[in-house]
Amino acid sequence: MKNVTRVVVFLYLVLSAGCATLKTEEHEYLYFEFEPGWKAGHNTEIANQYSFTEFIREGDDINNWRELVTIQNFNRKSWQGGDSPEDSLNGLKAIREKQCPGVTKWNVIEKNENSILYEWQARPCLSWPSQHEIAKIIYGKYNRFIVHYVAKVYELSPDTRAKWIQRFTESKTILRRQ
Repeated sequence: MKNVTRVVVFLYLVLSAGCATLKTEEHEYLYFEFEPGWKAGHNTEIANQYSFTEFIREGDDINNWRELVTIQNFNRKSWQGGDSPEDSLNGLKAIREKQCPGVTKWNVIEKNENSILYEWQARPCLSWPSQHEIAKIIYGKYNRFIVHYVAKVYELSPDTRAKWIQRFTESKTILRRQ
């Protein structure tokens, strides 16, 4: 990890990620790190509801990428993904199965009451290539975060898979008063 530059991604919610309390504002952030060589490829935000940022490798284009990291941040009040991280995952599975029946293999790697770390592998469907994704759904106090890493291969190398599982295991929410 000596050669890994720590990149901390802080995503804001409610016009820069917080919910006001009586005399102070408490903000919730996502802590996530990945190595250098990534750049923001696309960002979308709906104030007080949702933000979505896609990162691609240097040299790739958002419309022609090999690897993609996506960070989604939902305001808890606007979230409709279920009461638990597992409910959210089950909703994603149902959507995927409806779109592409029988082509996606799912695996839950780790779960607790506030998060679920999982992966899926899919054969081509709907003009999408084979893909292997590792992702984590995190339920914070104010936000719901989903962090995804996906590559256009059916199966990641064991080293790549282990690296991303470790990064997602270390990701977490941080509360700060401002």
